[in-house]
Amino acid sequence: MLGVILKKNNMWIDDIKQAILNIGGTGHYSEIYREIERIRKDLSGDWHAVVRRTIQQNSSDSQSWLENRDVFFSVDGIGKGVWGVRDLIITANILNQPPKDYSTVNRANYSISRLIRDTELSRRIKKYHNNVCQVCTTKLEIGDNLFYSEGHHVKPLGEPHNGPDTEDNIIVLCPNCHVLCDNFNIRLDQNELEKTGRKLNKEFIDYHNKINYT
Repeated sequence: MLGVILKKNNMWIDDIKQAILNIGGTGHYSEIYREIERIRKDLSGDWHAVVRRTIQQNSSDSQSWLENRDVFFSVDGIGKGVWGVRDLIITANILNQPPKDYSTVNRANYSISRLIRDTELSRRIKKYHNNVCQVCTTKLEIGDNLFYSEGHHVKPLGEPHNGPDTEDNIIVLCPNCHVLCDNFNIRLDQNELEKTGRKLNKEFIDYHNKINYT
């Protein structure tokens, strides 16, 4: 009997992970519920509570954590209802020192964790580009007619860059190009990026390219 219960729990974990991945790597309970309804056909009873309980019992961010599997993380803090999958935290060496001016570039390399967060704006832009990477044109298929891409802020958010979370500062990338852009290892061509008709801010493109050192 215990084996049957564990199997059912693992099935729920796998399905919730897949649902969160399908909606872009993070999502609110309401979004996760909708995707669960799409991928599971055997729903019955108070399955919404099962989803919540499964997430919370398998997250060290929750007081309900069973201290066994640490699969999910709270994106905006407990109580906000937005969850992600820990597998999608990517550690990379990030070049994170902006130029003091446009004549000299000072650089400092160190490691940070890049947390893949998906906003409504980012999802809308990815839909516009049909999940096609704007740099290498890769369209990553992760399932039957399911595709995955990531939104990247050309001028990064937060200190020390202080870029804005606006449409003209976001491009759509595959995971490989996203890591390279985070490291400023790719020079961006504004004409190529704007081929689909969506305009980007030249100031942000120039900022990225001034830091680029390839």
